[in-house]
Amino acid sequence: PRLSGSISTRYRGRTTTGSDDHDLYVTVLTDLAPAADGNWSYHLLGTSLVSLGGQQDSSDVFFSLTDTLDGDINARLYHAYAEAHAIGPLQTLRVGRLMDYETPAPAWFDGASIALSGSGPRAVTGGVYGGLPVRSYGDSTHGDAMLGAWGKLHAWRGARLRVDYMHVEDEVLAPGESDDLLALGLWQTLGQEVALEGHYSHLDGDPRDLRLAGTLLPVDSGLLVRLSYFRLLETQTQHAAEFDPLFETLQELHPYSEARLLISQAIGEAWFLEGGVDLRRVHGEQDIGQFNRDFDRLFASVSLLEGLPLGLEAQASVNTYEADEDEVTGYGADLTRPFGRAGRASLGTYYSLYKYDLTQSTERDHVRSWYIRWRRRLDKRRRLDLSYEHEDSTQGRFHTLRVGYLWSF
Repeated sequence: PRLSGSISTRYRGRTTTGSDDHDLYVTVLTDLAPAADGNWSYHLLGTSLVSLGGQQDSSDVFFSLTDTLDGDINARLYHAYAEAHAIGPLQTLRVGRLMDYETPAPAWFDGASIALSGSGPRAVTGGVYGGLPVRSYGDSTHGDAMLGAWGKLHAWRGARLRVDYMHVEDEVLAPGESDDLLALGLWQTLGQEVALEGHYSHLDGDPRDLRLAGTLLPVDSGLLVRLSYFRLLETQTQHAAEFDPLFETLQELHPYSEARLLISQAIGEAWFLEGGVDLRRVHGEQDIGQFNRDFDRLFASVSLLEGLPLGLEAQASVNTYEADEDEVTGYGADLTRPFGRAGRASLGTYYSLYKYDLTQSTERDHVRSWYIRWRRRLDKRRRLDLSYEHEDSTQGRFHTLRVGYLWSF
């Protein structure tokens, strides 16, 4: 068996007028691959948070969900499971604490999942999973359950179809809630240059959301064009935490549409251009509020990666926002210098009309951020990161210092 993984240690210190917050995070990731004649592998991802300055009061500007937990030291086990491959008709069998990133809503649970193998040019594959939901800020799982099934089909040339069903019962955070989500996803490639995708879901029999996207990537052109669209079809009220994890913060989320066009072009080895537009519209004017606003955003940036003194790389950007009958233009810049192959240092600034921190249920506006970042790879297995960021907004000035150390094995 071969053991690999990493241990990451990160310090984050934040200060503003009259308040400060200091935290230490330790994250452990391990993978134990099977020996040549074995089928089982083992995987673990966990993190521990240490509040160095003690927990914050609910009236403090840095108060967050972690301050509602008991004690200054708290741990989170994200996944810990055993996995077997190619056992008869089974493609994979997983048992333990699992996280599935392909489901239409996060599937995080203690239980088991099975994926079946398919064969042939139009192979049909599928799987089932189930167990007790895992939620970061709820200790009890009494009465909770999660069950799901999915299927994939290569329906025709260049096409992949996926159907998902999820059933979640939440008796702790949303007593009495039992929700069913049905989702359909379609991916289509047209030659080597065009990729299209669409996603549609129903929640408890009502339309939930629609996502569409298309990407154009001409071969050897350095050009990328991506157009995406999202529409929330119905007002989202309280549901099981997996389907509406931010209800306690945002309450009802009313229907809105959001579209983005992104165009990027590489010119030789030195220049890189990028630009686009974001459009967001709340469907009912009376539903506009904090975290759910109308805005238009035009953005563009130009990067010069070679040809400057001292090996510098430069980027300049401009963002124009139109929201709440105001039009604001913000400028950004970044200078980065490589130090050999092992180190990089950056100095820059950027502007945000709205800057969200949903874990603290806060929104700051008209934020000018300045930062300095430094990263150095000490050897093949160790890396050191250091950054400082200063935010100047209508809500005050904020300072954030981050120090990180990564050891891979």
